[in-house]
Amino acid sequence: MAILTGDILALNRIETTFHAVGSDVMVRLGRKVIATGKVTDNDDFSIELPDDVAGELEIQLGMHNAAPTLVDYHGQDLHVTLLYSNVNNYFA
Repeated sequence: MAILTGDILALNRIETTFHAVGSDVMVRLGRKVIATGKVTDNDDFSIELPDDVAGELEIQLGMHNAAPTLVDYHGQDLHVTLLYSNVNNYFA
């Protein structure tokens, strides 16, 4: 089993009210979710990927204003950085 690790990077460090800690991280192959994980207190995550998966994966942070990351996966361990805007546009 390969391991997907990653860091979460906020695009605006001035706003500290909204953060990604505890948010879901979803890995999709096509439209199917194949693995999930949670963001830790260190703004990182680790997810085990199934052995029978290959191809283009979409990695998505489960909060608004987060950019999905696409990777070409062939069974090796991966490390990615996910970006999100922590400016709360619902109140702006």
